[in-house]
Amino acid sequence: MHPTPLALIVGVIAAFVVSGAGWRLGALTVSGFVAASCVGGVVMGLGGLPFAAPMVVFFVTASAWSRWRTRNSSTTATPRTATQVFANGGAAAAIVLASALVSPKSGPAPRDWFLLYLAAVGFACADTWATEIGSKVAKKAWLVTSWTMVPAGQSGGVTIAGTLAAAAGASLIAATGWAFWAMGSRDLQWRMDAAEALAVIWAALIATLFDSILGAGLQGQYRCARCQRVVEERLHCELPASKMRGTRWIGNNAVNFIGSAASVACAWYLLSSFAWQI
Repeated sequence: MHPTPLALIVGVIAAFVVSGAGWRLGALTVSGFVAASCVGGVVMGLGGLPFAAPMVVFFVTASAWSRWRTRNSSTTATPRTATQVFANGGAAAAIVLASALVSPKSGPAPRDWFLLYLAAVGFACADTWATEIGSKVAKKAWLVTSWTMVPAGQSGGVTIAGTLAAAAGASLIAATGWAFWAMGSRDLQWRMDAAEALAVIWAALIATLFDSILGAGLQGQYRCARCQRVVEERLHCELPASKMRGTRWIGNNAVNFIGSAASVACAWYLLSSFAWQI
């Protein structure tokens, strides 16, 4: 991607405005606002509208589902921190940055970068939709490593509602990418076909399953001493929680970042092995 100076400035300002709106609405903490401005500045400034649209769709829908999940309940939607923003959007921003720095002669073509970008954002959207909708609709989930029943929303748990939501979220990002493919872009040509869209969606879904496996096996999980719930935090109900399984230094944010990278790798394999062979 090689944006004009004006497009770069407009993109950075737009990212600042969108992030500021998220902070004002309680969807972002102050650190989350700064991080979202940085991630959005890279995406919108360097990528333009085709790259910006899927990221905005993810952010808006994720915030909306989070508010919906906590409506009529004792809990409230938690604003996203800088760590969460980078965990969900860092890989996507890195792809946009790489597409601007790497020459098409020595790396992927602009449209290939865009497809990989859609896979990264598609995973973030699929994972968030699965968590928010699955934990709201279902009461119980299957732990992906043992298929025993656990409370819905627990790391590593999968539900039918969450799986369907993940597919819908990934499909929405692919559809958004298709709809905004060449708008305002001098580099993107030949709108993606059905095989490429399916590769992006499947990559996001496979990475979501991989994310659940990591969540059940490697991510640190603890039992609260007061409410006896299985949680991801070392401190819960103002008391230290006892470690049940997983690794202390691998939290949900690390798992999400790994899942995002896995989605990109999976998309590259599916695209190069199947979609681009048709």
